[in-house]
Amino acid sequence: MTSTKRQTRRRLWIAIVGAGLRGEYMAKLVKAHRNTEIVAIVDAIPQKAEWLARRLELTRARVCRSVEEVLAKVTFDAAMIFTPDGHHAEVAIPLLKAGKRVFCEKPLEITAQKCRALIRADEKAGGKTF
Repeated sequence: MTSTKRQTRRRLWIAIVGAGLRGEYMAKLVKAHRNTEIVAIVDAIPQKAEWLARRLELTRARVCRSVEEVLAKVTFDAAMIFTPDGHHAEVAIPLLKAGKRVFCEKPLEITAQKCRALIRADEKAGGKTF
C-alpha cells in the first residue's frame, strides 16, 4: 500500500510598498486572493500604512517606514511597489539586491538613467521584476 502525501503550499507573503491610492487599491486585490498574504505595509508616513492595515483588517501585517526596515524585520517573498513614479528605482533596487521578487507599478521610472539602473539590478538578480 502506498501512502500519498498531500502537499500543502503556504501563501505567498507580500510586502506592499506605498500606502497611497494605488497601494490601497492593489492591496485590496491581493488580500482577496486566497494564495497571498500581506505581511507588511511600507510607507515613509507610517500613519498612512497603519491606516491601510486597519482599513483592510490586516492584523498580521507589520508597518515599516522604509525598504531597509522591511528587509531587516519581515520575512516576505515579493514586494509590490506603489510609490510615486520618481521613486520606484530607489525602492526596487535594494529589494532586488536582497533577492526579492518585485512588482513595479508603471511607469518603471521617470528618467532613462533610473530605468537603466533598475534594469541592471533586475538582470543581476536573475530577472525578478514584473
